Amino acid sequence: MNGKRNEHKKTVGVISILIVLLSILTTLIGMTPVGAAQQATVTRTLPSSVAPNGQFTVTLTQTGFLLDIGLVSEVLPPGFDYVTGSYTGNASDHVTYNPATRVLEVGFGFEKTISYKARAGSRTETAVFSGTYNALVSANNTWLKEEGYVTGD
Repeated sequence: MNGKRNEHKKTVGVISILIVLLSILTTLIGMTPVGAAQQATVTRTLPSSVAPNGQFTVTLTQTGFLLDIGLVSEVLPPGFDYVTGSYTGNASDHVTYNPATRVLEVGFGFEKTISYKARAGSRTETAVFSGTYNALVSANNTWLKEEGYVTGD
């Protein structure tokens, strides 16, 4: 059991270091030029309907992130909340949620898909999620910091 725990700690440590390096590199490397084609995408998948106060899974799938590492900032609809501890991905030490602003920040750590659970509001309504991503991408043998919008449901 200690072997698995130590292996997990090493993996989390490596991912933490890479996310810090990603943050540093993105400040040193220029933004994608205006008009340049997007190299990456993040797509959100939601259930078609959720009962009031019901829990549901939000899935985020990325393509094009260099080393499959990137950060996503999601804004949950008014009345909705992130279910603490529900993030499934390799960057669990880089999950933050601010209930006052409903902003959830999650990371991709060497993976294409991550997910988290949210709790719906108490009313029957149409709700809109929004989000952005930041990642390094490779275009024409150059690393670029790319920012974009999460698409999907």
